[in-house]
Amino acid sequence: MANISLIVGLGNPGKEYAQTRHNAGFWFVERIADKYGITLKNDPKFHGISGRGNIEGQDVRLLLPTTFMNLSGKSVVPFCKFYQVAPEAMLIAHDELDMYPRVSRPLRRGGDAYRDWETDRKSTRLNSSHLKLSRMPSSA
Repeated sequence: MANISLIVGLGNPGKEYAQTRHNAGFWFVERIADKYGITLKNDPKFHGISGRGNIEGQDVRLLLPTTFMNLSGKSVVPFCKFYQVAPEAMLIAHDELDMYPRVSRPLRRGGDAYRDWETDRKSTRLNSSHLKLSRMPSSA
């Protein structure tokens, strides 16, 4: 986890989405919180659920935006600005259909997921191309 100070799990809010593949990012962050004993609390100031804890000797914040995935910048950008988290210090986990279960990889330029994130990033003025986005498999 070299130099990661924020892990963001993307998903969609609401009971109708709770068990859908789009919440793979939520599930990933929730597992990290469970494993490391990090309490996640409602954080309405940042339109999300957040927590802070120690992961392998490093101070790390966790964030689950409670906006829809395509509006996650409304949560992530103010959170990063408030806590002074540089974009290159973030790991953003989201779902991906075209992967085998239990495999993650960095997001590369191109493809729908990248275009969706770039559109949201630009609309919320998160100025960096150094983001670490990890695509999470969508099935178990």
